[in-house]
Amino acid sequence: YNIENIVKGGSPPYSYSVTGSIGSSVNGVGMFTSGSNLSSSPATEAVTISDNQGQQIQLNVQIYQALTLSILKTSMVAGTSQQLLATGGQPPYSYSVVSGGGGIDSSGILTASQSVGSIIARLMDSSGQGKNYQIQVSAALAASAPSSNVLLNQTQQISASGGISPYSFSLISGPGSISTGGLFQASAISGVTKVKVQDSSGNNLILSFMTFSGGATHLTFSSQPGNGII
Repeated sequence: YNIENIVKGGSPPYSYSVTGSIGSSVNGVGMFTSGSNLSSSPATEAVTISDNQGQQIQLNVQIYQALTLSILKTSMVAGTSQQLLATGGQPPYSYSVVSGGGGIDSSGILTASQSVGSIIARLMDSSGQGKNYQIQVSAALAASAPSSNVLLNQTQQISASGGISPYSFSLISGPGSISTGGLFQASAISGVTKVKVQDSSGNNLILSFMTFSGGATHLTFSSQPGNGII
């Protein structure tokens, strides 16, 4: 920032000096450069301006940390929410959605719309500084298998889509096993097995399988949401 632009009166030329704790400097033509040793925000640096007759004035310059927005997830699932956290700049902050649908409240909770694409969220501080941030929005997590009925010792491949890949598969209850790639292996014991499919953001679904030895069965394939983000 050029301090010389705001100095009036007195007897030019002017000279400048700065005192403070964060390492700021000012050159001979009044160009002020803030220091980088800012441990807390704001910090105050004192600039002394002297004219050719020895008159002096002091200008206090407040230095703020850079305005930033912490985003836990740069990709999120349609219809879900996440907390955005602003730091630096000059509070209070305001948030808005520039494009992409969805909404964001005054505390920074962003809720994605049901549309796949991207959201541009904007952060503003009280001094008028602003920054835009992009968050990708994907389809809701889905998972399926050819059938929920599995003969003893046979397999079913689970397919996952939507959400935020990669996906993980785990056995919740019942006989059998599940591979890291989603291949369900039925055991030699009949029963109902529950498998959890989870994406990298913690969104999950529960699939149920019936392992049986043959003959008629009345169990139908089921896919139900899990506990969401865990």
